[in-house]
Amino acid sequence: MENLRLLREIALRKAADRIGYDNQAERRTAEKMVSTRFLVCIGPSPSSARCIRWAARAAEAFHAQWSALYVETPDSEYFTKEQQSVLRTNMDLAAKLGAEIVTISGTDVVISTAEYARLSGITNIVVGKSRRHSLLQKLFQEDFEDRLIGLLPSIEVHIVPDLPTRHAHSVRSRRRQWERLRITPADTLKALAILLVATLLSILLRKLNLGDQNIIMVYILSVLVISRATQGYLYGVVSSVLSVLLFNFLFVEPLYTFTALQPGYTVTFLIMLFVALITSALTIRIKTEARLAVQKERRTEV
Repeated sequence: MENLRLLREIALRKAADRIGYDNQAERRTAEKMVSTRFLVCIGPSPSSARCIRWAARAAEAFHAQWSALYVETPDSEYFTKEQQSVLRTNMDLAAKLGAEIVTISGTDVVISTAEYARLSGITNIVVGKSRRHSLLQKLFQEDFEDRLIGLLPSIEVHIVPDLPTRHAHSVRSRRRQWERLRITPADTLKALAILLVATLLSILLRKLNLGDQNIIMVYILSVLVISRATQGYLYGVVSSVLSVLLFNFLFVEPLYTFTALQPGYTVTFLIMLFVALITSALTIRIKTEARLAVQKERRTEV
């Protein structure tokens, strides 16, 4: 009888321990579900709908909150009507399935997504697998999901296979490249007028014997003004090259030729060109970020 009583006590103690362990496991699971938050990255691709549905099912299984994020970049201006319609459809689908729709502005989708995920306490991100259509992109450009994983090592990234959208991608890419290289009469006149003013001012500086370094600074300033006053990247690049050629042609001995007697001027030309190109690129980037900030402010007011 004594042995039976001991066995009964041991069995009860084991059962109590098991129940306690199960309760702790349930509490840990519940706490994890409460802290879990999903984020799905959406865009104008029809494949975004698959990511949205996957995130919705996962959020429902974990009883977790989830958001759908769209990052508006300067390239958004070049979306076709079809792509704009697909984007609105994807947002409507996410809202219908219970997601919080979030739209932010940025120049880099990956960096903007990573910053939002950190600030919002996101634990899981759902993205579509990007497809490279260019050999140069495959060789020199890192995939979206790889960059995101590198920036967010502590957040789980779930990759949903994307659908091929070669035609839409190529149309958008060609349109974006054309817009960046578009030539307009108004911008052409602006660029020529600014270069003319810079040249006249440089001639005045030469007559005052103020040195070639001041002439170089005038041309670099003209490139900055042209990049600020015109649209796209073309005018900034062309004006950078023209400023070097004008300086060489008008102010370097022998005059009115594209040759320089002093070997050191070759280095001067290269440095001047690099500085002008960098100045142009930074000016265009600042202008783009300012435009995105204005768009974000308008969207906030609405």
